[in-house]
Amino acid sequence: DRIHVDWNNDQKLSPLRERYSCQETIVFAGQRYSPAFRHDRLELLPITGTGKLKPSIRILNETSTVDSIQAVLASDMGVHVTLDTLKEELELPVGLYRLQSLRLMLHDSRKWRIGFELLSQDKPYSIRIEKGVNSAADLIGDLNLTGTINSGSLNSSDSEAVIVQPMLMTKTNLHLVHCYVGQIEPVEDSRLVGSLIRRIGDVQTVQNLESTGFACGTFCPLKFEKKDVGSAQYFVQLEFDFGPLAGMMLTQLGKERP
Repeated sequence: DRIHVDWNNDQKLSPLRERYSCQETIVFAGQRYSPAFRHDRLELLPITGTGKLKPSIRILNETSTVDSIQAVLASDMGVHVTLDTLKEELELPVGLYRLQSLRLMLHDSRKWRIGFELLSQDKPYSIRIEKGVNSAADLIGDLNLTGTINSGSLNSSDSEAVIVQPMLMTKTNLHLVHCYVGQIEPVEDSRLVGSLIRRIGDVQTVQNLESTGFACGTFCPLKFEKKDVGSAQYFVQLEFDFGPLAGMMLTQLGKERP
């Protein structure tokens, strides 16, 4: 996107001197400005100092490679910056930042296309940029595969359907919104597999098996049908192949101790 600034107030916009990219630092009369978007308005914030950020992404092993990256960082003052490399430090105006989105192309023995988004705008701005200071940030950090189960359905005799909403989150508060994989091109969903497991005493059996992908904008819900409850206890197990970022992830929901 481009913005125009009528510095001399002549009601004319010079395409050479008054036209800028929204992603660049704007300089006028010796003062540097950052475009900032706050409360649906565009503002120019004077830059009082800058610091540097060295981004990183932890991958599973040395045979995996990050081929490309695009991340959007936003500050609490509305400054938005796009990051497109892990090889260089990024100069940023001082302030507090958080990740808004992250897009990755990776490969191990397969090709991967992975996307994350910040789905809740109440998350903290945890990346601090200070004047003259070199900082570092892992853009993903620890990964958490979890999910929610419709209230009371798992071991209730009144409900036969168990609906699970899986989610995968980064330590930087981003949700996984797509993950595609392929041998030549990443075109197929890396599907999450869910198992409804029935337990009586020490005996566990898989009663229902379902899988889901990303047609809903993130993981679509899983729906399981229970055959009976009686003295049985149920829990749900989720498995997800996250390739070069985490390998095979596994988690269990609603499991009680025997």
